This record gives sequence, structure tokens and C-alpha cells, in this order.
Amino acid sequence: MKKGFFILTAVLLASSQATAFNQTRVRHSGGATWTLCSAEDTDDAVCDDGAIDRAAVVSGYDTLLFDASSSTNTDGFTCDIYGADHTVAAADGADLSAVGFQMNSVSLSTTTQAISFSDMPVAVVWVKCGTIGNNNVTVTVTGSK
Repeated sequence: MKKGFFILTAVLLASSQATAFNQTRVRHSGGATWTLCSAEDTDDAVCDDGAIDRAAVVSGYDTLLFDASSSTNTDGFTCDIYGADHTVAAADGADLSAVGFQMNSVSLSTTTQAISFSDMPVAVVWVKCGTIGNNNVTVTVTGSK
């Protein structure tokens, strides 16, 4: 009886933490780094992997460093950082474009390639690029404690 209860509890906890967005994370001694945009080339859209929005569950990290780069840098780009609690992001399925709030006041761009936040009240972050032009934009976020 007790064994069945613990198995059921473990399954419920695991399923309640499932995400409807794609996470590409690499853990390292300083924390973890997620790829939020990978050669993104679509204007006015949340960065995705071709079908599913990319996001990062950053709960437990005190500092977040967003780093943007472009493989071409011909027309410039602007990307904004969004955040929400995990419940809000997961409840909206794979479409993060209508949830959360914008965290930055200055956009990531060819002139502002890094933005750092400390102690932000977010569990999930993602990036929406307004203008990409002919650039292929890559954005990562590194969480550290």
C-alpha cells in the first residue's frame, strides 16, 4: 500500500513539472546555460526550434545573464526578454507570445549584446525578437547562484 502511494506521488510530481516549451540546457560548475534563440530568422516572434517555443526554467538562479549574437550583423536586430512564473508559461502550451511580462527596458541588439538581471521574480524566461532583418540571431541565458 505505501509503495503504491509513493510511486503514484512520484508520477504526479513528475507530470506536474512537465513543460510545453523546449529547453536546451547545459549545466556547468557555475550554474546552467540555455539556448533561447538558435540562428533565429523570423521577425516579431518568440524564438522557437522550428515548431515549439524555446524557454528556460530558471528557478533557483539568482543572476541571469542574457547574451545575444548574430552570424551576419548586416541589418541589426532587436530582441526583448520576457518572464513569467512556471504555471503561466506551462498553461499556455507551446505559445508563449501572449503571456508573461517584458523584463528589459533596453533591447538586446547589435549594440547591446548582453543584459544581466539579479533577483528577478521569474521562474521561466524566453526571448521575442521584433526585428531580425537578414541576421541569424542566437541568444543564450546563463543562470548562476
